[in-house]
Amino acid sequence: MTLSLTVSLADMEPVSSFLSRIALRNLCDRASSFCADVGLNFSGAIKGEVDQIERIADLGGVSAQALLQYSVQKKDRFRVSVAGETFSKQTFQRSVVRVCPSCVKEGLSHAPWMPARHLSWKLSSIHTCMKHQQRLIRLPSERFTVSGQDFSQMITRHKSYILNEAADPKSSTATEFEEWIVDRLRNGAGEAWIDSIPLAATMRTAEVLGTLLRFGPEVRFSALDVLQQHEAGQAGFRILQRGKPALHDLLNDMVPQNNILRKNYSKVYGGFYVWLADQKSNTDLAPIAAIMRDVIVQNYPVRSGTNILGEPTGEQHKFSLHGVRGNFDIGPKRLRDELLARGLAEENPHWEYNVVLSRPLDRALLEEISQSIKEHVDLYEAASRLGLSEQLFRKLVYEGLIPRRAYRDHRHHQYDPVFLDRFLASVTQGAALVDTIPEGHVLALRAGQVVGARSSEILHLLATHQIPCVGLLRGKTGLSGAVVELAALKNAAKSMPMIGFTYCETHKKLKVSTPTLRYLLKLGFLSFYRGKNPTSLKETEIIPQVSVDAFLEKYISLAMLSEKYERPWSEISRLLRHSGVTDILRRPKCSAIYRRKEVEEVLDHLLDM
Repeated sequence: MTLSLTVSLADMEPVSSFLSRIALRNLCDRASSFCADVGLNFSGAIKGEVDQIERIADLGGVSAQALLQYSVQKKDRFRVSVAGETFSKQTFQRSVVRVCPSCVKEGLSHAPWMPARHLSWKLSSIHTCMKHQQRLIRLPSERFTVSGQDFSQMITRHKSYILNEAADPKSSTATEFEEWIVDRLRNGAGEAWIDSIPLAATMRTAEVLGTLLRFGPEVRFSALDVLQQHEAGQAGFRILQRGKPALHDLLNDMVPQNNILRKNYSKVYGGFYVWLADQKSNTDLAPIAAIMRDVIVQNYPVRSGTNILGEPTGEQHKFSLHGVRGNFDIGPKRLRDELLARGLAEENPHWEYNVVLSRPLDRALLEEISQSIKEHVDLYEAASRLGLSEQLFRKLVYEGLIPRRAYRDHRHHQYDPVFLDRFLASVTQGAALVDTIPEGHVLALRAGQVVGARSSEILHLLATHQIPCVGLLRGKTGLSGAVVELAALKNAAKSMPMIGFTYCETHKKLKVSTPTLRYLLKLGFLSFYRGKNPTSLKETEIIPQVSVDAFLEKYISLAMLSEKYERPWSEISRLLRHSGVTDILRRPKCSAIYRRKEVEEVLDHLLDM
């Protein structure tokens, strides 16, 4: 049955507004009283009960389907459903009444029951009237919620306030965000990624994300005024509208590149992360939470299985220095030096032998480092492959002939076995295996005393192809069995500049202790200059050959006398002491040094008797 006095259904008008206007049209001040008169349940109509709405449509002479489309249906205490979308109390304002003063003024100019409520005015994200491009105003709150649900009664009660606002309305241009919300309510979801997310979740995400973008991580959306909320919603919507990759890139770009400034992710994303964490049980936000979780896992050292936004994480992608231990077979010292060499870490000025990462370490990088370390060999094995002592092998390394994976402690240096094999093949190219050393040939590294050169210098001649390796002695490893022509080696050795001897070489040559050598230098018996150690190429004190030869012409040590006369040094010392020959140094803990001419005359006479 249709009433004789009805009103037309306005665009996107909910049943609460339509029912209230019919009541006023039929000279009833309260919608609840009208419902009682015609046998309707006012509470059921407001809650969206279908049978009640169909009866209202019949009374008003409108399509029940059209009235049901934008009518609010209560799902539970916290949620309502309208136009195929579900809203919470935060996004859908049932007890708060907002209106466009110009729309109300236009309706009142025709009749008291003409102003109709637009569905979008109930959405918290809408701040603008689409028709007049004016800011919505909020009517004073009612004592009872049921009073706020009678729209026409609210208009009548606050008529003067609304008309005053209409006289000087506040201009507000509708944003793309607001237009998109109204379009989705009217036409439903589209094909874009943003349309795959429920409307209420999208609205709230856009506002909280926009707050992070416009006002920083410390500011909460609830602390913003209306204009700021309007701006924040539009800022967040622009990102969501561009799709999933745009949101992912935005969150990823917020991560500080400098690890020293890198805060915990909850601090970087501030209110946006806190809001997502509070809504972790809301399945509508699952796509947003998944993107946030993915960005966190890709940029922060989060252990596998850690609960982030309601779900455990999968495989760990980023690692801190501490997190590497137990996950990869890399020692802390080797990892430290490897990171320094690659420019991924800096020295910690406050903690010696410690480093500060510039960013968390990728799993792929750590796997590559771990595999590389396993494939390389250490100093001892590398030297053994070439048939050299560790000291001679370091000579090749320091000269740059063999590359290394450098660490602070030389014991941890690593070498590529493939390169070592190629180097050995290059040095011994064309050399044949021999069972014996041919006449006129010598083992290169054993010919130092014969040609008057160090083993390290002969090795340098071999490694730089200045003397050819003509054979390899069977049973020897690598360069330890390298056979060269003696004449060629002598000629090459003569052309090498003699720079002198190091501390170690000098005290061995003079057969004195290191303290004795230092004392001789202090007294001026020997001279020295600053030069490079021929083995390590590091700067050190060098004793010239001329100075050593001049010293040996005048002086001789007790150990050298023992070797020359093939007698124990104790016997030599006793004979000299009984003959009145004294040590020229006469210093405790120093080796005995004698004048060569004096002691040789005494010993030649005594030992010939």
